[in-house]
Amino acid sequence: MKPALDVGLYSNHIDAMRAFYEGELGLAYNHLLKVGGGVHQHRLDLAGDGVLKLNAARDELGKLRAEVKNEDFFLHGQR
Repeated sequence: MKPALDVGLYSNHIDAMRAFYEGELGLAYNHLLKVGGGVHQHRLDLAGDGVLKLNAARDELGKLRAEVKNEDFFLHGQR
């Protein structure tokens, strides 16, 4: 387990998202990852080993939904 948090966001407006996170907040661009299903993931460096994953969707995004893929969260060594 790495001691950092990764955050993933989906958008149909990737240019505006990148302009904000890179231009306004100054996050460093790391690389592009093609994850399939018409999604390109632009990865930006966060503090420590964290990654901000800006997922550019080819198709229009449907209804917004939140999904937790891993129910175990660890904060400062506590479960």
